[in-house]
Amino acid sequence: MALGVLTALQSPAVWAAALGVYCGVYLLLLKKKLPRTWWLPLTKCYFWPMIGPTFVARRFISPQPYFSVVDDVLLLGAVPLACMGHPRELHDMGVRAVVNMQAEYGGPVAAYAALSPPIEQLHLPVTDHMEPTLGQLQQAVAFISEQVQKGAEEGKSRVLVHCKAGHGRGAAVAFAYLLSEHGLSMAEAQRRLSPVRHVRRKLHRQVGLLEYARAVGATPTDSGNGLPPFIQEKAAHEML
Repeated sequence: MALGVLTALQSPAVWAAALGVYCGVYLLLLKKKLPRTWWLPLTKCYFWPMIGPTFVARRFISPQPYFSVVDDVLLLGAVPLACMGHPRELHDMGVRAVVNMQAEYGGPVAAYAALSPPIEQLHLPVTDHMEPTLGQLQQAVAFISEQVQKGAEEGKSRVLVHCKAGHGRGAAVAFAYLLSEHGLSMAEAQRRLSPVRHVRRKLHRQVGLLEYARAVGATPTDSGNGLPPFIQEKAAHEML
């Protein structure tokens, strides 16, 4: 039997079929066609095999930088990798804190700790292709604000927020930061981020960001208060 397995593994047809299944499952994951309970284990399985294409696309193909500058304080980027020297690169850019929104990767924390001064990380795990909650957005923005205050006291410091590619989960935090710290409307925040990085075009419609906008009093993009009906009903009950 073992000999039969070894023979099968030497067959190009078997490898082609396996590759087809591998790519097919990944495509279904991207299209959100699989049960949500599968998303986290699958994104963890695909993280390292797909990180090479992600790195090449972000670093060499995309016209935008691997780490994009949102303002004097905040950077929005793709996943930092110790093997690529990103922790040192970020440190040289003045980054002293990182908000990691990836559930599938804990970040190069050992490399951060080895720097002087070390880079502090806040890890708020969100499964790939899902959205940060209101609570996570509030934690992230509070952490960024705290780092800004520390930077003012100890010398200028910057904060990186990232997910895998810097388009969705990390971009949602940058969006919330612009609403809170810059006082932008939902439409203004979307327009501010889009030229900086290829973020999701419908960030302003994510439930967590809509709830965050209401919490900080940001102007919505739609008519009325711009919030989904279930959020409006919840707010109405809270006012009774």
